[in-house]
Amino acid sequence: MTKLIKYLAVSLLGCLVCGAAYAQTDKDKDEYPLRVKVWQLDENCEHIDYDLTQDTTLHLFQVYDYNDKKSLSVSNLGNMGSPYISNIFDDREQNRQSPVFFLDYVSDFVTKPEDTKYYQVNHPYTWLYYAQTPKARNGQVIDFRHTQNVNRKFNWGFNVGLVGSTGRISRQHMRNTTFSPQMSYNGKHLKIHFYYKFNKFYTEEYGGIIDTIEIKNNRFTTRLQKTFDTWGRRTWGIVGEYSLGKTDFQIIDDSTRNEIYTPRIAFNYVFNYDKIFRTYQDEDLNKTFYKEFRQTTVPTYDSLFFHRLTNKAQLKIFETQYLPCVRGAIGVENELYYNFEGYTGDNSDHKYTNTFIEGSISKNKSRNLILNGSYRQYLTGRKMGDMYIRGDLGFKLFKGESDTVNYSVKANVDFRNEEPTYFEQKYTGNNFHWNNDFDKRQVLRIGGEIEMPRWHFKVGVSNYLLTKYIYINQNAVPQQAKNAISVQSVSLMKDFFVWHVRFANRFTYQHTDHNKILNLPDFALYHATYFEFFLVKNVLLTQIGGEVRYSNEYNAFGYMPATSLFYPATRISAGDYPIINAFVNIKIRGVLMFFKWEHVNDGMTKDWYASSDDYPIQDFHFMMGILWRFGD
Repeated sequence: MTKLIKYLAVSLLGCLVCGAAYAQTDKDKDEYPLRVKVWQLDENCEHIDYDLTQDTTLHLFQVYDYNDKKSLSVSNLGNMGSPYISNIFDDREQNRQSPVFFLDYVSDFVTKPEDTKYYQVNHPYTWLYYAQTPKARNGQVIDFRHTQNVNRKFNWGFNVGLVGSTGRISRQHMRNTTFSPQMSYNGKHLKIHFYYKFNKFYTEEYGGIIDTIEIKNNRFTTRLQKTFDTWGRRTWGIVGEYSLGKTDFQIIDDSTRNEIYTPRIAFNYVFNYDKIFRTYQDEDLNKTFYKEFRQTTVPTYDSLFFHRLTNKAQLKIFETQYLPCVRGAIGVENELYYNFEGYTGDNSDHKYTNTFIEGSISKNKSRNLILNGSYRQYLTGRKMGDMYIRGDLGFKLFKGESDTVNYSVKANVDFRNEEPTYFEQKYTGNNFHWNNDFDKRQVLRIGGEIEMPRWHFKVGVSNYLLTKYIYINQNAVPQQAKNAISVQSVSLMKDFFVWHVRFANRFTYQHTDHNKILNLPDFALYHATYFEFFLVKNVLLTQIGGEVRYSNEYNAFGYMPATSLFYPATRISAGDYPIINAFVNIKIRGVLMFFKWEHVNDGMTKDWYASSDDYPIQDFHFMMGILWRFGD
């Protein structure tokens, strides 16, 4: 926490010093109100406009937890900021993004290059989100952002984040810290984007509870006492684009004309450096908890790290009124894996060079057509033969000649034929060791969705076919399935108003023919109902209501601290337990606040409830938060 305060202090000082670079007087601000343009870059270096209102709406503002934002149902360690696995397979599969698969269960807390938001503002713009539990829990969520333009083309900004809590049980401390500066230059022909991502995670591991001493005072006996692990991920990169195109002029009056530049072709260069490390330390050496020890004379110290350097060059032909955007690229990845193997005497690095080609086609400026397709093929290296195919095809219908979408229909397909990650094949620690020879796995997803924005309605379907799927077995080690696995799901979203009462509904049904491997509930739901009114007319918008999350019964996951992996546990069941919360949301101009009473049904039907084997969730507690934007 001290380091975070230092980051904030230095950042705020920088804002004050540099604020004059593009600052304006109060009179200027009255004449030129704040304008904020936000965008992100996708994997094809395409600008994706970001709608800032989705972060500033009062609707469901009380949903602050990253787990709850991501999925209807999760299994975690019972503490805010802890590793988790989604119980919805669609969400779970999308989390498989890390080259070090141990990191998948904290991936939502990692800021990645594709998450970077770039800005253009006419005034310095600051965003502060802060949520806090009572001091006894010391739970906090902090999201601080600042951005400003140096001139009309050059913008810089940064984001500082913290998610952490001491929890209800001793040795349950979690702390996830992020720091992410970014810069962008938007010239007529030249565009440059820079990002840096600092992520660090600290977790005290307690191995689950053995027994309850005094539930009312949260006194539990835990399996581990002097055990913790540390994660880190550092990523930085630069994306450059130089375009050629056509310049036209729009005549405003005799003395004014606007220059309109339309790019036709562009050359892009992408550089990215990614570093991941993890350490696991255990002074207990608990022989009843771990089945295997390679050495017991000194405390456990497991360590690994991963480096990857990527260079990619691409040529892009821009979309026109009749023709789609077409892109082709070639790239090189240099990878280095290191696993401390002092237990075996082998501490050598493992280096690989992978080359790949990729291409894409898209049509996003069409009024009705939705078309996106991409392809990547690895030609050499450890990943030789890996293939990634993605495609979307659909259409939109509008209300008359307006820009209001009545509904859209879209079908999509994703296919991956990929080499298992290095650490799925080989890993050595004091408590676990494997040396696998897995085949390439194939993941095929075919899905579709219908969305009616005016009616706040969306329904989606998906069907997965998993061939040679790699999962974590009941011994908490990777295993490759012999038979193909299928998963089907249907998801529904519908919000509606009745007078001043609003209802929010989310529902997912899923089915698999191998549930002993995947551990999925049949269905999960989220429902919120609240009464909305102005407590002070046209000034203080207020929402008072409640929410519930529920899934049917399923086999609970176990969690292995030595590897940070969830695995199927058959000892107990989870689910079939509603989690009920009450909340009050308020909005005063640009300030949003929530007051939330979580798990109000705690102790009514069970002394305590665990979504993962022997990891109780939080009992009844209070949470409050605020979002304050400066500049508008």
